[in-house]
Amino acid sequence: MKNSTTIFVAGGTAGHVFAANGMAYFSKTRNIIITDARGRKYVDEELFDEIHILSVTNKIFTNFFGFIKSFFQSWKFINRKDNSVIVGFGAYVSIPPCLIGWLKNKHVYLYQSDQIMGRANKLLSFFSKKIFTSSFNINHKKAECIGLIPRSNIISYPLDFNDELRILILGGSLSSTFWKIVIPAALNSLPKEILSKIKIHQQVGEDYDYFCKVYQNIPIKHAKLDKFIDTATALPWSNLVISRAGMGTIADLTASLRPALVVPWANAKDDHQTYNAQWWASSLGGWYVSEQQFTPEFLQNFIINIFNSNELKEKAKNLTRWMPIHGGLMGLKFIDKYSKR
Repeated sequence: MKNSTTIFVAGGTAGHVFAANGMAYFSKTRNIIITDARGRKYVDEELFDEIHILSVTNKIFTNFFGFIKSFFQSWKFINRKDNSVIVGFGAYVSIPPCLIGWLKNKHVYLYQSDQIMGRANKLLSFFSKKIFTSSFNINHKKAECIGLIPRSNIISYPLDFNDELRILILGGSLSSTFWKIVIPAALNSLPKEILSKIKIHQQVGEDYDYFCKVYQNIPIKHAKLDKFIDTATALPWSNLVISRAGMGTIADLTASLRPALVVPWANAKDDHQTYNAQWWASSLGGWYVSEQQFTPEFLQNFIINIFNSNELKEKAKNLTRWMPIHGGLMGLKFIDKYSKR
């Protein structure tokens, strides 16, 4: 029977919610999203008919009552949704709704964006009909590769270098402290003739005042600092990105054809960002360096090499031949196909 309602379950991080938004954009059914307090601010309200927030958090052992309460909340949200399917995008918030959906004999689908299975998806794989993946790296009998799911408003623009480097630096609260040690030191060590050709747009989180003072003493061509950056408008401006290695970012980089140097967050669960970064580098559309190797000397030499080579345009060209970026649409096509069986 064809489903009339699609229930998206996403939270924990912005990347999970952005992927849910990216799939919901193509959905022609009634759309509902179940999320947590952290994920709520990333939900695109125009795409959903209902938005529900669970009490669960990423720390289920210190908030065990909220985790148990989320099962009762999920039952209430899902109980009367006939002819519906559930799509989970990972993180602990997906566990209660997906298990309740399974108990209600609903088809449960998962999307695994990271290059190794997340803990929640490992558990839910036993109850799911299919596991949609961003690549062929997930070896599971239920896996179906649909490709990347970027945000719906990400558009690719031709890469323009012309001897001017426009660096977009992404990463808020988890990254700005790390960036403020390496990036200013690297820039200070560059020759003035190179600095005069560099523009920077940087996401600085709560370190706005610090970076304002720092960039006043570095003679680059221009520096724009924001606590939060809308990548849909910032990516077309850039011709080089420096970021962490979340799959939401990698999907947007691929869709916008923007080369990037990614530095995986060393404290990510199960070191999943390192697997993402290695996969990104295999696209030949970008570079990967660990936190330990990301030193001022490394970044200084990296930037000098950019000016002395044609790598940026070569990397952007390689991205046009890499992974498909319509995973949201492909996932819904598979759901429609399986729902008719």
